[in-house]
Parts: sequence; C-alpha cells; structure tokens
Amino acid sequence: MIYPCGCEIEFDPASGVLRSVAKCGKHQPRDPATLDAAYYAEFGLIKDGRPVPSNHVAEMTDALGPFDPPRHNATALEIGCGVSPYVRDIQRAGWHYTGLDVSPWAAQWVSSAYGVVVTCGLWETWQPPAPVGMILAAHSLEHMADAPDALAKMADTLAPGGVLYLLVPDDSDPANPDHLWFFTQDTLRKAVEASGLVVERSAMRRIVKHENFLYVKARKL
Repeated sequence: MIYPCGCEIEFDPASGVLRSVAKCGKHQPRDPATLDAAYYAEFGLIKDGRPVPSNHVAEMTDALGPFDPPRHNATALEIGCGVSPYVRDIQRAGWHYTGLDVSPWAAQWVSSAYGVVVTCGLWETWQPPAPVGMILAAHSLEHMADAPDALAKMADTLAPGGVLYLLVPDDSDPANPDHLWFFTQDTLRKAVEASGLVVERSAMRRIVKHENFLYVKARKL
C-alpha cells in the first residue's frame, strides 16, 4: 500500500505484521544515535538536564500491574532506555537495573542520573553477556529493522522464568517517520508467542490522540 505522501507499507509475509517498506521524502526517520537533550526535553522527559515526573510508570502499571519481583535471576535489562522513567520503579521491585541505548548521550545520561550500568549499542547487533530475569522494551520494538527477529533475541536472552514487559504503539499512524513496524493487539500477541514466550497479560490504552498504546507481559517457561 502506498500512501498519498509516498510512504509504502506492507504485511510482512512471515509474521503478518504491518511494516514499512519505504519512507517518503517528508517522513524520513531520525538517526536514533543522534538523539540528545533537546529531543528528550521536547517530549517533556527532562528539563534543565534533570528527570521530569511523568505518567509512564502509572500507565504501565494500570495496563500490566506493577513490575514483578525477581524469581531467580535478578538482572533487568531495559532495551532502548532513552532517559528511562522506569529505573527507580524497577529497582524498587528488587531488580538490578541495566540499560541499553543506541544514543551515546542517553546512555551516559541514564548512567550518571541513576548510578546504573548502561551500554551504548544497538539491540540487533549487541551481544548480551549473560541471561537476564527481566526485559523492558518500551517504545523501541517498532523502531527495529526486524521486529520479529528482535523479539526472538529477547526470548533467547531471558533466563527460564524471566519476564518481558513490552510497550508499542498500534497501527493507527503507519506514516510515522520513526516507526518501521505497526502492530495490532492480535499481531503483537502472535509475534510474542512466535518468539516462544507465553503471554500473561495484554492491554490497549489511548494515551495520545493519534494512536493507541499496546502493552504485553510475557513469560519464558
């Protein structure tokens, strides 16, 4: 399907998920490695270099419940952490927080702001040093070159009994310049299950005007 602007999307034949094939000249994605203070201040996540209180944790808790405490492996990994509003709540649930982000600025900021280990890298090419007990991927999966493959890697990285918390926008805005994959509740659930995880809870919330947010909590048995 080609939109009037020139953006082209299609259903991925392997997963059935709607994906971007080509972006028009108007809707070119930003390079996530270049995102810095100005970008995160624009979205109201920081001000004068400091975290700004947000509703992100409350929204996720409303959709999926509070973060589970660790079962065996207590390491949590946030993929695409940006200037994460989730760090303290993950720690309060008993986890050892670690992060990953492709932006050097964001990785350094989170590390300095919260005193945690954050690696600068791209999920698709980064090699996790060890299994983890929890993965959080909030607004990151839709940006990845191959979302089903990225989900499979998340499943492989989880230790037995580990839990995945996932947040993505739905397919209401398929011309979004920064998004490469567009999910429905059904296609997201199927993609998570195809990775080998068991979905424990899913929800949809209207957080912003132009799209719904999809939430999934899944477990590796």
